[in-house]
Amino acid sequence: MNKLSFLIKFSLRNLSRRPGRTLFLIIGMALAHALTIWILTFRESSYKTMMDNVLGMKYGQEQITQKNYYDFVNGSIDPFKTIKIDSFEKIRGPITFRTQATTLIASDTNAIPVVLNGYDLKAELKYSKLNTILPKNFKLNTPFPIILGKRLAEILSVQEGSTIAVIGQAIDGSVANELFTVEKILDLGGGEFEKTYAITNLDSMQNFLSLSKNSAHVLVNFGDEISKNKISNQLEIINWKKLLPEIASSSGFMQRFTRFYAIFFSLVASLAMINTVSLSFLERVNEYRTCLIIGSPHHWLKKSMGIEILLITGFSLILGNIFILVTIGFFHLFPLNLSLLTGGEPLQMGGMVMTQDVDLRPEAWIFFSINALFIVTQLFASIYPMNIIMKKSQRI
Repeated sequence: MNKLSFLIKFSLRNLSRRPGRTLFLIIGMALAHALTIWILTFRESSYKTMMDNVLGMKYGQEQITQKNYYDFVNGSIDPFKTIKIDSFEKIRGPITFRTQATTLIASDTNAIPVVLNGYDLKAELKYSKLNTILPKNFKLNTPFPIILGKRLAEILSVQEGSTIAVIGQAIDGSVANELFTVEKILDLGGGEFEKTYAITNLDSMQNFLSLSKNSAHVLVNFGDEISKNKISNQLEIINWKKLLPEIASSSGFMQRFTRFYAIFFSLVASLAMINTVSLSFLERVNEYRTCLIIGSPHHWLKKSMGIEILLITGFSLILGNIFILVTIGFFHLFPLNLSLLTGGEPLQMGGMVMTQDVDLRPEAWIFFSINALFIVTQLFASIYPMNIIMKKSQRI
């Protein structure tokens, strides 16, 4: 029997001498490990769910516009800065074009300024979250149709089939004005988003603003980032974080805080478990002393204790990973409803009511980093108690 196999056998014998304590120690470490992964996985999944709602419904992951189309200082847009639709033929993926303008929407009883969007409905219903509230084969039928959010419709005191006046700035310098027919009123769960939600189809908006059929204001990308070398120097790519700076700032803070908390929790759990292991070692000080007397080298005893810690850590990681993977798999098949954590109240972000169901998915970087962190903290945390125990063994 070689030295390593003997050390492993010796360490396993020591662990089996207190089976109850060893089992509870492994279960405790496994649960601490699983909880750390759960915290990060739940945070990542819930964050992605919420951002998919906001970005998928309105903003996209990024937008391509003429430079300075958005005036972020004054919170306005320049309707005269347009892009050519056919110039993006080489770009593939989940993209759609929109034309938009600041307008005054007026009914018989009220008027309100709103940014009216012209959507390519076929592309929007294929790529955006609009397909969660409208059927994929939905079509607008009147020459100048409009879809309103429920709160906006209530402010204007209009119903489906009502006629409203829309006034804006045409691209040719004239005053754009037209009568639109309310074809659909959408219940988006309330919030500011529903209060300002007004869309029509792309053709109607192009006619309203005196734009050519090849002109739009923004390309909205719902997929992976578009490389800058695929667009003209006169255009710019605007990331969603620039479009939604407040959400980007708060979500960034929560992401950093959650990761710090997970690392801190993992460190504290490792220290607590090592303390329990140390107590087990202290009970065997006389045994270690006997080994020293009969000629066992110090490094041999340290290796045996190190192997015990590695075995406990290894069993704990295996058990913890299996447990958390089964848990995540369950909540992937049966998404976790966040209303359980909010007392039934809806979640809102960016003025939108979020989808409450969170589909948990395992993240490779979480499993790799937390497993590595757990092993490293266990090993480093064990150095001090191992030295103390060796000193006590020599004093007896």
